Amino acid sequence: DIPGVTEAKVTKDFPHGLNIVIRAQRPAAMLKTKDSSRLTAVDAKGRVLNAVANVSIKGIPVIEVANGAKIFNNRAVLEAVKIVSSLPESMRARVTKVSAKTQDSVETELGDIKRTIIWGNSSQLELKKAIVAKIIDDPSKMGDKKQLDVSSPVRPILK
Repeated sequence: DIPGVTEAKVTKDFPHGLNIVIRAQRPAAMLKTKDSSRLTAVDAKGRVLNAVANVSIKGIPVIEVANGAKIFNNRAVLEAVKIVSSLPESMRARVTKVSAKTQDSVETELGDIKRTIIWGNSSQLELKKAIVAKIIDDPSKMGDKKQLDVSSPVRPILK
């Protein structure tokens, strides 16, 4: 289980060789400190894949984080990464902003439709994702509302 590697295969190439194929992992999210253009790619477990600057991040959610070395032990950041990494690729590619002031206040913004999803934390995540999938793109349900709050999934709120 190596950060940055999704799959590695080694096969013999007789008489004197080996073939090694490594498939790089796609980041679950990019962490960005507010005072820097530097981005840090992380996997679904919050492990650092690499730090980069001036690269295309199209389709990868960006989580703005506070400065400091403790961001990788921050529960709010880990909850945000857990939520965005669990989203289907079709939705994750639409996320333009992720915020989490606390571990129970994760929000994502879908830039293409200018709507915010309030997730709360990652509890009952499968139920929350099902509710979002059913409601967020349905004009008959969303109307002119701009926020869908599924932090309590048994009672989703449109605002």
